[in-house]
Amino acid sequence: MCGRFSLTSPGQLWFEIFGLSDPPAWAPRYNIAPTQPVAAVLVPPDQAQRQFRILQWGLIPSWAKTPGFGEG
Repeated sequence: MCGRFSLTSPGQLWFEIFGLSDPPAWAPRYNIAPTQPVAAVLVPPDQAQRQFRILQWGLIPSWAKTPGFGEG
């Protein structure tokens, strides 16, 4: 999967834009590749408040038998 990107926005900016309860702290990253952790803001279906989370970036194809497909 192609799909590298950069994430250079400071955590304080996310705090202000998304109204998060605590400013997330992380260092800017300039070459995020699939399978690496990445910052995200989620709104769970059963809650109204946005939440900061670290997620794994990537795609699991519909035909993959296990989530670890393509690792290593």
